Amino acid sequence: MRPGVGVVASSMANALLTSARVRNPPRGFERRTSASSTGRDGGAPDTNRTEVASWTPTDASPTSQQHPPLRCYYSDWATVTLPDNHRFPMDKYRATRLVLEGDASLFGRVTMVRSPTARLEDVLSVHCAEYVTRVSTCTLSEKEERAIGFPMRNQEQVTRSFASTGGTIAAMHDVLIGVDDIRDDDDDATNASVPLINSKKPFRLKVACQIAGGTHHAFHDSGEGFCVFNDIACAATVCLGTYGHLPHFSQSETPILVIDLDVHQGNGTAKIFENNSKVVTFSMHGAGNYPWKTKMRSDYDVDLPDDTGDETYLAHLNKWLPYLFSTYHPKLVFYQAGVDALAEDTFGRLAMTRTGMLKRNHLVYDKCVEHDTPLVVTMGGGYSKPFGKSVAAHADVFRSAAYRFGGAPVGVKRK
Repeated sequence: MRPGVGVVASSMANALLTSARVRNPPRGFERRTSASSTGRDGGAPDTNRTEVASWTPTDASPTSQQHPPLRCYYSDWATVTLPDNHRFPMDKYRATRLVLEGDASLFGRVTMVRSPTARLEDVLSVHCAEYVTRVSTCTLSEKEERAIGFPMRNQEQVTRSFASTGGTIAAMHDVLIGVDDIRDDDDDATNASVPLINSKKPFRLKVACQIAGGTHHAFHDSGEGFCVFNDIACAATVCLGTYGHLPHFSQSETPILVIDLDVHQGNGTAKIFENNSKVVTFSMHGAGNYPWKTKMRSDYDVDLPDDTGDETYLAHLNKWLPYLFSTYHPKLVFYQAGVDALAEDTFGRLAMTRTGMLKRNHLVYDKCVEHDTPLVVTMGGGYSKPFGKSVAAHADVFRSAAYRFGGAPVGVKRK
């Protein structure tokens, strides 16, 4: 049983549990009550504005002496050509990277790193060999392809799937060991970086990012919803296998927290970890949104009605995050930072503004700073048309992390 599960003494905890679906014991409390929203609050963002959205965090940004530049992995080097008029905005990954690289305020705060491809054994730590073989050999059935939503009969998509996963795994190693302890394989995009274990050295790089990933709809033996491999599940599993024996993790019953704020439930992640007490899964998403037939039970699910806006959304998150951190004391957080809760998103059905999304990011960052918790940030959904609104919100995720955790602006770095 998770710590804090058997006894819920505080009025805050009781209030939270009445506003969300929580798994059955031993992983949860009561079952299935949806959070409610008063509807649209806060107007849609000005679609003609291009400046950086601003938000003042609770805590002051770290100094350059405390943190090296933020490492942001990118996978758009693994190019994929989709059919004309395909509904997935594949170009958003490169577009987001270019926005960040062109932002003078980030010079010296960010290091762009080419994502390595995930090692086969790391992918197999989560996904069954038969499924991985069918993906790798381009022999998925038509039914499997339809569920994923991509044409999977070309090697381009295979390479992209391994790179998207590999970048998240590498980011996880970065925040747990520090950049000086990682074998530098960044220029060799064949295998994810393998760490040199050094349990005596304190963590130096507290946050690392993947400008891709967040593929939370992939299951143990299948993919769906534009997700082939579950990068967060692979990185969390590799983390436990690599660092689980160290006191930092072994002394905790719940060392990993997944905060999934994509507008779609993280059903694959929830299913993969449903019997793993080491990983706590939290998903706050649109109640009326995909997945409809394959929705699973996270440790905590907060269902938001259509047209939920900034005020209600942030109020829910501002209640849940303190509870999760104080109850489970995570040693590592994965933040799935999808931006499809934007009012302009074609799939999202919520009504968040760009400023509201930025405040959302800082609420997560605030808690990680407060608890000194290493953090891995991934992308997720974002489907505005044209995709400029989604790209701007995606860039805000990484820009705001760089302002909080990156080094001083002294020059551009890229590997």
